[in-house]
Amino acid sequence: MRDYNYLSIFLVEDTPALQKVVKELLERLGCVVSVASSFKEAVKKFNLSFDGVLTDVGMPDGDGFDVVKYIHRNHPKNKAIIYMYSAFGVEYIQERIGSLPVNGYFGKPFSHDDIKNFVNDVEANKRIVALEKTTS
Repeated sequence: MRDYNYLSIFLVEDTPALQKVVKELLERLGCVVSVASSFKEAVKKFNLSFDGVLTDVGMPDGDGFDVVKYIHRNHPKNKAIIYMYSAFGVEYIQERIGSLPVNGYFGKPFSHDDIKNFVNDVEANKRIVALEKTTS
């Protein structure tokens, strides 16, 4: 198994049991994970050092779309890969996503492969961002 220990992931999930499962999956892949349990907490904790953002859509004080809008509006230099997931299904995300800068999404229940695909995209993006820094 590959070790992604140099990837910093920001997980936004309000359900404690699911938060634990997703965090453990990411950590087993070797990622360093920071967690927010709500939209308000996500706003407080977000910073540009995150390589990837994985956010649930449904939360009591906002939703994953609000998280993405906040990042896009307040951190325009953000280079993190952003994925969303939802119990409402992929179609629900597709209908609401509009022009938001979301790189991927999946429904619940999700698989280990969904998480791994997210991490692979984050890793590929981190390499591109590093290459851009060396050539500019």
